[in-house]
Amino acid sequence: MFSGLLAIFSSGGFGSLVGLVGGYFNRKLDLQAKGLEYADKDKQRAHELAKQNADLEFMKAEYTQRLQVANVEADAEVEVAGYGAMGKSYQFAAPTSADGWVDKASKVVRPLLTIGFLLFTIYVFMKVQTLVNELQVQPDQTQVFKLYVTLIEWATFQAGVCIGWWFAMRPGRQPK
Repeated sequence: MFSGLLAIFSSGGFGSLVGLVGGYFNRKLDLQAKGLEYADKDKQRAHELAKQNADLEFMKAEYTQRLQVANVEADAEVEVAGYGAMGKSYQFAAPTSADGWVDKASKVVRPLLTIGFLLFTIYVFMKVQTLVNELQVQPDQTQVFKLYVTLIEWATFQAGVCIGWWFAMRPGRQPK
């Protein structure tokens, strides 16, 4: 019996069978190792993607902050330029004639222009009011409200500019 078992175990068929089973398990282990390798690479890519997304969010936040700083700086530059322009406009208001008739005419023209501006603003407001009342189709309340607010803002701004320029500090004449 022992010799029969040795004959079976030493046969080529049994060796092939053992090789086939061993190859199957070897291939199964290789496939499991590859699966673990792919899973690890997938986790690594997911980590890199999450890191890139975090960097992107940080860059967006940084860009937003830089944009806010640039807007503040631009507003400051515009304000400084506005004050510079206003200062130059006051230089134009300085007395220029030797006998003073130009300055006297200028002193009359400025108040007349201010009053004219006020009358023109009232005229525009009344004309818009008349046009709104004459419409065949009633405008939406929000449109009418927005129109009136825009007119009031425009008139207030123009009046502020006019009054500010009229009453602002100007260089006076030197005492004689």
